[in-house]
Amino acid sequence: MPKAQPSADDVAKCISDIVHRTWAESQQPVLLAALPPLIERVVGDYDEALGGRGLFQFTQEALADDVVAVRHPVHIAKVGLIPKGKAYQFPTDGSGPTRGPSFTRLLRESARGKAGEKTKLDTLMEVLSDLDEEDAKQVSIPFHIILKLSR
Repeated sequence: MPKAQPSADDVAKCISDIVHRTWAESQQPVLLAALPPLIERVVGDYDEALGGRGLFQFTQEALADDVVAVRHPVHIAKVGLIPKGKAYQFPTDGSGPTRGPSFTRLLRESARGKAGEKTKLDTLMEVLSDLDEEDAKQVSIPFHIILKLSR
């Protein structure tokens, strides 16, 4: 006999239990990406219970008084959940993707034409390198455009 569809409250309680249990055992966040199989193991297929929301949005709305999200400072896609009122900071070892001048420098160096000739990408990188770090974080250039400029 198949399980009944879980309600939003069932899913919220399940997530809360997982987060609080994990915190009590290890003082570590539960990574958002690791939650789906853990939830499914307890309540079954929960997609309908989210009401069309993503898991992150659901936790922010349904569990706002119970859990908080913490983000890794370098790996921005790494999001964890911890009990509200607790503090956690992801360890950083200096590795991983970087932004700002070092990324710009790598792009510029990789785009050098033959015999050091200046490419359109070099010109763009010179302009972008004048931006402060906050403005540089807002720049988004699709990779296929970068390839065209480097030719």
